[in-house]
Amino acid sequence: MTSRQESKLKMYLTVRIFLRANAAITALLPNIEEFLTTLDNAILQIQQNSVLQLSGKAVELKKETRTELELTTLDNSRKIQAYASYSKDSNLLAETKIQKADLNAASDYELVNISKGLHGKIDPHILSLSGYFLTVNSQSNYMTLIIKFESFIPARRQNQLEQSDSSNMLNSGFDLADGAIAQIDSVVEILHLMQPDFYNRYKAARKIILTGGSPLALKGYATDVNTGLPLTDVTFTFCINGHIDPVVVKKSAEKGGFQIKSLNEGIYQVTISKIGYQTQTHTITVSASEMYMLEVKMVKA
Repeated sequence: MTSRQESKLKMYLTVRIFLRANAAITALLPNIEEFLTTLDNAILQIQQNSVLQLSGKAVELKKETRTELELTTLDNSRKIQAYASYSKDSNLLAETKIQKADLNAASDYELVNISKGLHGKIDPHILSLSGYFLTVNSQSNYMTLIIKFESFIPARRQNQLEQSDSSNMLNSGFDLADGAIAQIDSVVEILHLMQPDFYNRYKAARKIILTGGSPLALKGYATDVNTGLPLTDVTFTFCINGHIDPVVVKKSAEKGGFQIKSLNEGIYQVTISKIGYQTQTHTITVSASEMYMLEVKMVKA
């Protein structure tokens, strides 16, 4: 797939997750199940015809992807478990409990099934899970990772068409998905005034974000509170809220600034320190849709 096709597939998945997570409102739309079924079939067609040849670097990529999928599945299990425990949902607690040993011992097929099963358990609760760092965007990324790993499984490749036919099927899958999305766009307009919040969130999910072309996640800037002059070598340590392990550490450059190109959306605690100055801690919320500007005025110790 081209980078644009990958971006479009991610949009299809995000739209599908959003509509399924808002089933009560989505049910108001005429013929929506027909359109969603078409979209499901198109996504499956795209997935089945975007298989990489399992050779050379792809072998190593498969190993890396499996490791990433195991870690993500385990992490998502912990998050939904925390929610289930808080909400006293014993069934959800039992259904989403996953052990590292189980993932390590699972075959490729079993790992895909476990991951898809967990993804499906998260979906109905997604609107209540933002505080647990599970969002429509993280679900889309999770499914993209599952699809990526699934494409490496040899048995999937044995039934693939010849390369040219596979390419044609891939393109027709995108045509089918685009048609379904156009139909969904049309009926969602019915809710423009009736359900403005739903409508606006659908439009956000509907955006295609081209890979490699997204804006910066965050810009930071440090100055002396008294002089207003920029400060170099100020250390910014980012930790996910409630955790102590840093996910990013940055130092301000000569003009007092720094930038982060990619940072998952969520709530972060940022510790800002420099020798001779008081250490500060800020809590920030990073969104996938806009750049965060962090400006800090340092006070001498």
